[in-house]
Formats: sequence, C-alpha cells, structure tokens
Amino acid sequence: MMAKILQNGISQNSLSKVKKMPIAWFGLEVLLRKSSHEGILSLLECQECAKKLRIEGEVFSAALHHLVHHNMFLYYPEVLPQTVFCDPQVILSKVSKLVQFYYKLKTHSDENALQLADASILRLFSDHALISAELLDRFFGNLFLEGLFSSKEFLSIL
Repeated sequence: MMAKILQNGISQNSLSKVKKMPIAWFGLEVLLRKSSHEGILSLLECQECAKKLRIEGEVFSAALHHLVHHNMFLYYPEVLPQTVFCDPQVILSKVSKLVQFYYKLKTHSDENALQLADASILRLFSDHALISAELLDRFFGNLFLEGLFSSKEFLSIL
C-alpha cells in the first residue's frame, strides 16, 4: 500500500507541481505539523486544531483530503481511521529501521542474537523476512506511540 502511494507520487511528479490551496488550509497544515507527536496525530486532535482556525465538518474533510492527495500527510481511513501522519517520513523511518535490522541479521549472522529466547521470531524474520507484531514490540517498541500508533497498526499499512 505504502509503496503504491510513493510510486504514484513520484510517477505523477507531484513533488515539483505547485500546489494551490486556501490559506486557511496551509495554516492547518502548519498547525498540525507543530502539534503532532513525532509526526502523528489522532483524527480528533486534527479536528480540534482545525476548529481553532474555524475549519470544521466538510471543509475539514476536504482540507485533510487535499493534504493527503498531495502527499503532505498520510491517512488510511479504511485501516487506521483515527490516525493521521503529519510527516510521511515517520513511516519511512520505521520501514528503514526494519530493513537495516534485517540486513544486519543477514550479513552478520549474529548467532548470539539468534540464540536468545526470541530466536524463533528472529529466525522467521532473518530467513523469510516475516514480520510479526511480537518482533516489532520486542525489538522496535520505541518506534510506536501507545494509544496512537501500534505495531499491529504498522503491520496493517505495510
């Protein structure tokens, strides 16, 4: 899902296009980024910020859609209806750390790590690139925000 979004963004060359939007929506973008917790906000927090700028209801929905459509924010209403990523780099950083960990296991064949009690989940990851919520919680727990973005939710958008 994420790869498709990135591919579409690049193929449409949307990064170089001028993006027109109402000034209030630009203000909303800035306010949401400043208010975010490590680049993530709940939908309710987004709506509360929008109310400060008198953006509500359908106008809020249109503004959020615009920010998502132009790849400024990421929002997956069908999978994570209560979570908005105000910084797409947040997800990319998490994926990057996962890939780095995978290659470290593959290239260093860290037998000490594989001898741990977690050997079965590490072997599944190392040998087959299978990612589980248990693996994410044990080795990447600090990448998630309790109550806002969990390892299971991360898996749902991969």
